[in-house]
Amino acid sequence: MNKEQPVKTEIDKQPRSIKRVSLQIFMWLTVGVGVIFGLIAYGALSQFDRAEKTGKEISQTLLSDVQVVQNLERVINLGDQLVNAKLRDDWWAAGVAIQALAYHPSFSKNPKLKENLETSYQVASSILRQRIREAKLLALGEDALALGLQDKYTMIWEKNRQRLKESVDQLAVKQVRDMGRFSEEIEKTSQAILAMSAFGGVVGGLAIAGLYYAVRRHVLRPLSEISDTLSQLHDPKGSKLTLPEACNKEVSEIYSALNELQNMRETLEKMALYDRLSGLGNKNLFDELLPRWKANAHRNNQVLVVYFMDLDGFKQINDTYGHDVGNDVLRIVGARFANFSRSNDLYFRIGGDEFAALMFFDHDYQDGAERVCSRIIELIEQPIAFKASHLEVSISIGMAFYPHDSEHGDELISIADKNMYIAKKNKLGFVPSKKSANVVVMDTNRPKK
Repeated sequence: MNKEQPVKTEIDKQPRSIKRVSLQIFMWLTVGVGVIFGLIAYGALSQFDRAEKTGKEISQTLLSDVQVVQNLERVINLGDQLVNAKLRDDWWAAGVAIQALAYHPSFSKNPKLKENLETSYQVASSILRQRIREAKLLALGEDALALGLQDKYTMIWEKNRQRLKESVDQLAVKQVRDMGRFSEEIEKTSQAILAMSAFGGVVGGLAIAGLYYAVRRHVLRPLSEISDTLSQLHDPKGSKLTLPEACNKEVSEIYSALNELQNMRETLEKMALYDRLSGLGNKNLFDELLPRWKANAHRNNQVLVVYFMDLDGFKQINDTYGHDVGNDVLRIVGARFANFSRSNDLYFRIGGDEFAALMFFDHDYQDGAERVCSRIIELIEQPIAFKASHLEVSISIGMAFYPHDSEHGDELISIADKNMYIAKKNKLGFVPSKKSANVVVMDTNRPKK
């Protein structure tokens, strides 16, 4: 039976995460660099150890050779004293000293030297015996025999002395050779350490370059993308955050979180500046935009008309059919305003059944503003279907003109609000600012609803 092949999930298809990639890169770089530098350190320590051992060996050999040479030269000098001394005590002491030096420990390591010194011991013993005979012959007056005996042991010593001098010369050559070998070892060690240092520098440079590339590729670039995305949060247009095509898992999660944050910001902004029921801007947005629109009107040499509007008959609908039906009426009125508005017009729900609008006019602003009022009244008075019947509402409108009525926002609002209630009290539909002075009103205070 064939085994079922595992199905790759979406998680398996996703690119490796920054954390995993970074950990793997850092791990392999650390292990690789550690191994390489470990080998370099091991090689350097081996070279130092080798140089140290060689140096100790050569130095010990040199010290031993120096001591051997000194002892050989003493033997040669003592031999000369043994042969040439006139006094018995002098040549006797020299002979005994040669016999003592012949078995010095410094000669035991070199078999040839040991053999030469043993020969020197025998030669010294032989010469001592001959010197004793020579002394006896001289005492008996046998000068000729004594002289012949002297020539004999002098010749014996010269041969032995020649062998000892050759040994001294050989040791001198060996010392020079050992010194050269010691210098070569030092030079080799220096070159090896220099080569390993250069190799370590190259490897270290490559490791740093690799680490820089890894950090730049897997850390800095995603952070740059996140930074670019964060900058979109300050975009006044509120555009959605765009996720790059190639992106690691953590970056995807961050982008998702940022998009959620953007959506939350838009939601909070809409809640703060827009009326949830009608979909129009609220009083906060109206208060925020009025100074800007005044500045635009002044800059473009236009007239800004501020409308304040209040529904007539809305309280009766609320009392008769309930607040749910009243809310539906407000939604329908908001939709009618939104569909009716020109591209540069803005409508607001100030609160309850009160609305406002901001519009620009160039010439004939008075007639243009009144035509807009007539069309708004006609629009709002259209019956609203309700079950088998319909509901009817009307609207009262007051206006104020910038800069003709006032250059201050609060005064414009007050004038438009006052004119709205004049129109409502007198059932005039709308009252423009310049006509309000000709309208006789019993009470200009805001009526209670």
